[in-house]
Amino acid sequence: MRKIIILVVFLLSQPLLAADQTEKDDWDDDWENAFNDQPVIPEIVYPDWFKKSFLELSEDIQEAVDNGKKGIIVYFGQKHCAYCQALIDKDFGQKDIEAYTRQNFDVIPINIWGSNEVTTPDGR
Repeated sequence: MRKIIILVVFLLSQPLLAADQTEKDDWDDDWENAFNDQPVIPEIVYPDWFKKSFLELSEDIQEAVDNGKKGIIVYFGQKHCAYCQALIDKDFGQKDIEAYTRQNFDVIPINIWGSNEVTTPDGR
């Protein structure tokens, strides 16, 4: 009789042990799936004063001229470009260059690998 009770207790405890093991495995799987050691591709960050444009360049030129500016500067850039980042940080980061540029031009950024369609001033 004692052997039967021990056997019944043992058999009844198996689902609890299996459930406990499943929870541990689920947690381990979730942790492994949640961890991604791939390099993060940073987004291109433009200064706040760069113009948000629909990339209709003839309209952008007209708008700049109507606002008393000489025209537009089209800034072409891409991710992971040290020269692009240097132009934004070091050159446009200088207060005199930023002030001159903002006073005389609207700067329109274009990601050269982006999917936005650009209409040139001649309509192409």
